Amino acid sequence: MLFVLIESFAFMAMFAYIAASPFVFQEFYGLSSLAFSLCFGVNGAALVVGSNLGGRLNNSKAVKMGVFGTLVTAVYVATALVLQVNVWLLEAGFFAMLLMIGVMLPALATLAMSAEKTYAGSASALLGFMVFAFGAIISPMVGLGDIFISSAIAIVLSSLLALACYALVVKKIGRV
Repeated sequence: MLFVLIESFAFMAMFAYIAASPFVFQEFYGLSSLAFSLCFGVNGAALVVGSNLGGRLNNSKAVKMGVFGTLVTAVYVATALVLQVNVWLLEAGFFAMLLMIGVMLPALATLAMSAEKTYAGSASALLGFMVFAFGAIISPMVGLGDIFISSAIAIVLSSLLALACYALVVKKIGRV
């Protein structure tokens, strides 16, 4: 269950980005629809590249790199949001954060399914439900108050919760 929670909190950070980015990039920074679409597509490619990189690592290393990398990049993104830095510095942060999330996703899905071999179908359904449920919870929250502050809090909090679950896994089984 902890692997499902790590992935769900990582998705939470991703959904905070998805929910806030049109307002941040188009409303505040004034990017055109085309420019925003290109940024969004490049960030989607970051997930693909990250997943490809993570798939080449052993599961333990991919999860560790993804969890810690996501936290570091989430702090950078939060700082960039609060300080309202240059749009391209913020975009670079989102790209790096989504790359790090991508690194851990294949390993987390594998570990979650391996932990519940007898009930793999149910485990898969739970994983699919949880990641989108967490995304549904966080999406409206980024719009509360100042979108820069609420998005920064949501992204960092999600990353910290993923790290806490990772720490529980390490404590419980001694490794990932």
